[in-house]
This record gives sequence, structure tokens and C-alpha cells, in this order.
Amino acid sequence: MRPRFKEVVLGGMPPDKWMFQRIPAGRKHDFLFTFTRDDFAVETGQQMRAVVDAWPDEPSMRARQGSIQLTSPAFDCP
Repeated sequence: MRPRFKEVVLGGMPPDKWMFQRIPAGRKHDFLFTFTRDDFAVETGQQMRAVVDAWPDEPSMRARQGSIQLTSPAFDCP
């Protein structure tokens, strides 16, 4: 997925607004994310994956160090 316009910012939320939430090892958690077709070049039915960064603790998150990327299974763009 790519932005339609150069003004679109991926991630969108500034780091000072990030909220820390610990997810215990071996547990699952649901995430809500949104994007608009006006901002991104996607089509209904297109295969997509969501990629999020994760950190072991809040200080690492705030320093943006030691993250891993978690990738969702493929899903169809609604």
C-alpha cells in the first residue's frame, strides 16, 4: 500500500501520543487500525497485511530502540 499523495504520513500519530500497553508473553491482543482510500492507493479485495512495531518495555518504545515488527496474516481490503 502506498500513499496517493506526498503529504500523507504513515503511522500518523506522533510519538508523544503513543500509549504503552504490556501484552504478557504467550497472550494475544486485538488491534484497531484505520486508513482511508482517499489517502492510500488500495482497491476493494486487494490483499493486505498490517505491520506494527513492538517493544519489550515502555522505555525502549519511547527511545525507539530494540523493536520487532509483527506482521498480520493476509486479509482482503474491504
